[in-house]
Amino acid sequence: MQKISDSTSTANADGEYTEGNPGAGVDATLIKARWLNTIQRELINLIAGAGIPLDGADDSQALKAVSRLAASAAEFPNITKKPDTLAGYGIVDAYTKTEAGQSFASRAATLAGYNITDAYTVTQVDGLLSGKAGRATTLAGYGIVDAYTKTEAGQSFASRATTLAGYNITDAYTVTQVDGLLSGKVGRATTLAGYGIVDAYTKTEAGQSFASRAVTLAGYNITDAYTVTQVDGLLAGKASKAAATESFAGIIAISTQNQTNAGIDDATSITPKKMRAGFLSSFTANGFIAFPTWLGGLVIQWGRTATIFDGASTTVSLPLSFPATALQVWTSIYGDVSGDGAACRVSSGQFLSRSEIKVSYNETNAAIGGATISWLCVGF
Repeated sequence: MQKISDSTSTANADGEYTEGNPGAGVDATLIKARWLNTIQRELINLIAGAGIPLDGADDSQALKAVSRLAASAAEFPNITKKPDTLAGYGIVDAYTKTEAGQSFASRAATLAGYNITDAYTVTQVDGLLSGKAGRATTLAGYGIVDAYTKTEAGQSFASRATTLAGYNITDAYTVTQVDGLLSGKVGRATTLAGYGIVDAYTKTEAGQSFASRAVTLAGYNITDAYTVTQVDGLLAGKASKAAATESFAGIIAISTQNQTNAGIDDATSITPKKMRAGFLSSFTANGFIAFPTWLGGLVIQWGRTATIFDGASTTVSLPLSFPATALQVWTSIYGDVSGDGAACRVSSGQFLSRSEIKVSYNETNAAIGGATISWLCVGF
């Protein structure tokens, strides 16, 4: 880059332009072709260096060149003095080698040390097993049918899927898709070292760490849990489970609802929930009582109407719709009827559906002024 003073003697002492001062004998700065060519070459080299062809109709090419060069300089492969630590990249949710090493070195030796609250310690298991007899050693021995045995679990894992599609996972890329996305990209690193990261484990380093991990409780210094051998020893010689009878306290199966309803099985036990199955009640002015299914499911409902006048009827919505069949309905006059010896009152009821009845009222003396009617119906 040249100053104007490199091509003319009319510049000032700092090599810059001057407008001149004729009275003081100072000439105005004379612009020479040499200096103008220098400025032109500088601008052309800037635009060409950004890979932009010259365009005489575009007066913004220098700005575009600067923008392109600045953007290129910000690309990761072009950045110099990249950090070589997690902290250098501002990463705070990963362990450094030092932190990971300290974590493994200070690992706990008890369940409490790991804040594990859903497992028994040796002391707790000893207390639970003390004096117990008849424990089973298999899921089947306890009648458990909703858990996998070791064999079943092994078969399940042996046949597990090996692809994202096999697990119906739709929010992750397959290797093929990722390879397609990355195809043609340049400059990307494929290793930690490629990014200059030195405080994280590579696959090889992590694999070596996992390869040497312990496979026993002792290997992890865990002292408050039983090994397989210890548990086998505790259970050895224990009596096998026996079925309960009227004279022997043992293990007994729970009745199904169908067995409870049938009432003929004598080898299973009924729970309070199944005894109550289907039982409902509402002890109000218009209420009901529905007996449990094992008692036949009988439903009794009751209530009373508002005042009905001579020759009129009203439709009553039952508190509970009969599940299967409406059997019978009864009605009667509610309240004091004294002083009406010269009159005759009649009420009646009929089912319109399993959830509605029709109540009617008639009297021989219309001056009585109507009556409230009580009703009672049964069904199942």
